[in-house]
Amino acid sequence: MTTHELIKYLAKHLQITQKEAKQLLYQELNIISERLSQDNNIIIRGFGTFALRDSHSNKSSKNIFFRSSPKLKQFIKTWRPE
Repeated sequence: MTTHELIKYLAKHLQITQKEAKQLLYQELNIISERLSQDNNIIIRGFGTFALRDSHSNKSSKNIFFRSSPKLKQFIKTWRPE
């Protein structure tokens, strides 16, 4: 799914304009980026955790890490496309 497809999906399911959906999506991504840059973990219950880890190749830099929740893992295992 591309960013544009996600925006269209959000707009349709939230019954808002695509412009509003784009603003919503980018606000969320900016909040996650801002918190990660302050070395805070982001925990979204039922979805997963975003965190920073030291880079294996360069100890002075960090990589973004995502760990999915058990609930999301179970959903993916049992999900079947329509």
